[in-house]
Amino acid sequence: MKIFKTELGLFVKSLTFLAFILAAFALYFTQYQSSVNHQITQLHEAGRYDAVNYFMKPTVTSKDFGESYQIDHQVLMKDVLGTLQMNYQENTYPTYPLMFLKNVHLNKRDQQKIRDAYERLMQQPITQKRVTKVTWKKFYQRISYAQFLKTTRRINAIIGGRSIYQTAQLTTLFASGKKFTYKTALQNYHQKLKVDQLTRPFARLFSDYMGIIMMLFSIFPILLYFTKEAQEHCQDVFGGRTLPTWRYLGYKFLVVVGTLYVAVLLLAIFPTFQLIKVGQFLNVTVDPFAFFKTISLFVLPTLIFITAVILLLVQLFNPVLTLIMSLGLSLFTLGVTDINGYTTWSPLIRFNIADNWVLYHKLEQSIYLNRFCYLVLSIILFFLAVWVNSMKRGDRRDDS
Repeated sequence: MKIFKTELGLFVKSLTFLAFILAAFALYFTQYQSSVNHQITQLHEAGRYDAVNYFMKPTVTSKDFGESYQIDHQVLMKDVLGTLQMNYQENTYPTYPLMFLKNVHLNKRDQQKIRDAYERLMQQPITQKRVTKVTWKKFYQRISYAQFLKTTRRINAIIGGRSIYQTAQLTTLFASGKKFTYKTALQNYHQKLKVDQLTRPFARLFSDYMGIIMMLFSIFPILLYFTKEAQEHCQDVFGGRTLPTWRYLGYKFLVVVGTLYVAVLLLAIFPTFQLIKVGQFLNVTVDPFAFFKTISLFVLPTLIFITAVILLLVQLFNPVLTLIMSLGLSLFTLGVTDINGYTTWSPLIRFNIADNWVLYHKLEQSIYLNRFCYLVLSIILFFLAVWVNSMKRGDRRDDS
C-alpha cells in the first residue's frame, strides 16, 4: 500500500496530469454541458415545442414533431445523387482519412467512371440538373437500395476511400428518418423515458466525449509517467527490497487507470445531480447510477486498453517513437469509429446522439462483447510488457 501511495503522488503531481484534467473539463463543458444547459433552459421557459430537445413533451399545436431513426432510403438516395452531381461538376469530393476534411480532385479517367456510375443509375446525363418526379419514380422502381449501395461503394473506391460515399458515412451524413405524427412522437417520448430513465442517454453522450479524451489526451500523462520509470529503472528496489516486475508494473498500471477513472467519475457528479433535478421537474423515473455504469462500460475498458498499449510500447521503444505510435493509433481509431455506435470492433465506443435509444439497445450485446474482448487483450498486453521489462532487467543485472 505504501508503494501505491507513493506512485499515486508522483502521478497526480505531474504537470501533464493537471493539463489532462483541464483539457477534460474544457471538452466536457464546451461539448456536453453547454448543450444540456440549453435544453434545460428551453424546458423551464416552456416555449414552443422543439423536437430536438430531449426533455420537451410534444404538443398538439406543434408543426414539426421530429423524425424517427428509421432511415427513409428513397430520400437518402435522392440526396446522395444530388450531392454526387455537385461534386462531379466541381470535381471536388470530400473525404475524411483521419477525421479531418480532405478534398480529392480526380483525373479525367476517374471522372468518367463517376459519370458512368451515375448515368447507369439515373439513365440521364449527370450534367442535367433537373430531375423530374417521373424520373425519380422510375428510379425507385428500377433500383433497389442494395443495388444503390453497391454503386456507392464503387464510387467510394474510385475516389480513394474514406469518402462521404462509403456506406457508414451515408447513414450519418444523408440519413433522413420518417416524419413523426403527434401520436407517434408522444409514444416515442414516453417510451424513451421509460426505457432510458432520463439519465442514461446523457450518460452515453458524456461517455462519448470522455472516451475521446482518453484516446487522445490521456496519452501524455501516462507516457511521461511510464517513461520516467523506464529511464530510472526504479522498480529494481523499493524500501530496501527487490519487487517482482509484475507487481511493480501492476501498481503503476492501477495508479494510472484508477486515478483517471476516478477523475471522470468525479466530473460526472454535477451532470448526474442536474438530471435528477430535471427528472423531479418532469416527474419521471431517473437512474441515478447511469453515469457510473456507462462510464464503467464505455470509458474504463478504453482507458485500460490505451494504458496497456503505452506500457508495452514504452518497454520496446524510445519516448518519441512511443508518442508517435500512440497518437497514430488514437487518431486512426477516432477516424474509423462511427459516432453512432456502429463500429463495434473499435476500442472506442461512441454514441454521439443522446436520444437514439432504439439503436443502442440493438447494439447492447455487441458492445458488452467488445468491452470483454478489449479487457482480455489489455491483460495480454500488460503481461507482454511485464515479460519485456523482466528481460531488460535481466540484461542490466548481467551487465553489472
